[in-house]
Amino acid sequence: MKSGSYYASNAALLAGAGAIGYVIYASANHQMSLNKLILFVVGTAGVASFLLYRIFSRIDTFRGGKPVARYKPSYRIVAVIALALGLFGAYRFSLQTLRAWQQPALYWRFVANAPPVPNQYAGVWTLGNQSYDQTVRVQRIQLRALADIPLAPNAPNLGFTCEIDSVALFGRADQTAHTWYFAAPEFFEVLPLNSRAFRLNIDLHPRFAVYELSADYEILSAEGEGNAHTLERKTAVFQQYVMLEASRSELWSFAELAKHAQYPSAHTREAIIAALGRSRHPQALSTLLELLPMRDLVMQNAVCQALAELGDARATSALIRLAQYEQNPQALRALGALNTKEGIAFLIKVVSDSKKEKEPYWRATAAHVLGEVRAQQAVPALIAVLQEQEAMDDFTLQREALVALAQIDNKAATEVVVEMSNGPLEGQWVRVLLEIMPQLEHEKILPLLAVWLSRWRSYDLELEEVQAMLNYVVAGSHHDMVGVLIDALMREPNAETQYLFVAALSRLVGKDFGQIHYPALNTEAHALNRRVIASWSNWWGNARRAPPYLEQISPLEMTDRI
Repeated sequence: MKSGSYYASNAALLAGAGAIGYVIYASANHQMSLNKLILFVVGTAGVASFLLYRIFSRIDTFRGGKPVARYKPSYRIVAVIALALGLFGAYRFSLQTLRAWQQPALYWRFVANAPPVPNQYAGVWTLGNQSYDQTVRVQRIQLRALADIPLAPNAPNLGFTCEIDSVALFGRADQTAHTWYFAAPEFFEVLPLNSRAFRLNIDLHPRFAVYELSADYEILSAEGEGNAHTLERKTAVFQQYVMLEASRSELWSFAELAKHAQYPSAHTREAIIAALGRSRHPQALSTLLELLPMRDLVMQNAVCQALAELGDARATSALIRLAQYEQNPQALRALGALNTKEGIAFLIKVVSDSKKEKEPYWRATAAHVLGEVRAQQAVPALIAVLQEQEAMDDFTLQREALVALAQIDNKAATEVVVEMSNGPLEGQWVRVLLEIMPQLEHEKILPLLAVWLSRWRSYDLELEEVQAMLNYVVAGSHHDMVGVLIDALMREPNAETQYLFVAALSRLVGKDFGQIHYPALNTEAHALNRRVIASWSNWWGNARRAPPYLEQISPLEMTDRI
């Protein structure tokens, strides 16, 4: 080959290497674009031409023979290997760039910490748009507490300041979600391949806290000014964690958070483990499973709660093993939160196990969890517990089984309640039945309710429980209970209780007999009640034969009066 080709290949190498270096630098700084990707391909072609020249170039001989290779075989083999590796690397880089453009456009990048100050944190991030043809509109920044820190709007000893490009953001607290929301200015946009500076300051005394940053944003199409429309709404999460305590403030990676969970101090261990579960990080499961076998009951309970918050079904088998060998009720609650087929089957097995060596609360906890998760397949096991002779003496187990059954299948629970009410009832059982009363079938529960209202003193009930029964009657507009209420009213010697019945009857039938004041126990209030009772008695004498009330529940016989 001519010497010009030799110099051209060297020039192609220099130009291609420069182009590749520039594009890689732009990529590392989230400044890629389609033009830069094309430049990268051109630069790769330049370097490839240099290597191809080294592999295939030949020189003429003047001895009448054929041209011979210009470079030694070993040199050409190295060039072939370099070309193969280079093309593979270029392919991977291009593929990763294209995939990055398919990922959420908004990204976080940590820039700097302010000098550490106890109880205070100040950090700066870049909030950037990696897309080359779409605009990102930031709607709000979220600061989520991963440890149990109170987030009341006027919580003492807790303060946040937040700004983007020196524009202050104003926040509000969501105590249920343990999150502070900072609203961005209207139409606050990050242009393609652009970024904003985000600053956060936290002042917290004297508690320990772990926070996670995220941002809600919209991706807008680039159709020209005034014609943009929303393509999708997403959340970008900054997978690093702000840690504050009395002696320091730091920004942790997940690896650092997990490391501190292995060797925490006494006052931070539960908070850090809770943070692992709430983080929903892909590696949180393995870290928590390593902590689960600890013999420290406090740590064990914290890990179970964290696994429940994490919600990863792969933790089921480990929790079952812990429940089998340690009888830790938190493991049962975590299995309920995961709600897997294997976990529910194990909970049903626990409920059905009547062995005496088990702890008394063990089966009751399993029944409670099954009710919370509405496990339909647990109905036969719960009914069996309620009919089990061995469990009759365990009121807690019976109560939890009945409450769970009512939460899952109100028809089956109603049948059990009716069966139980055929025999003598103790006051504690009446209280349980009143607790689940709204979940039962009202057609079958009303006759029982009539008995409970008329005999409430014999069950040793409180006025609050009488009020609950009356509220149930009024809320359901059960007009067929009018006769029962009046009959109970006529038997009631206590003025305060009479008022409850009179008020319920007034709301139920809409009759107004004058203003009824809450009675004080004195002669004047008693006379007022007597006048109201007489009015109701006259109304009942006329209305009891009217067609709407012919099918009502009959009042009890006078021999049952208290």
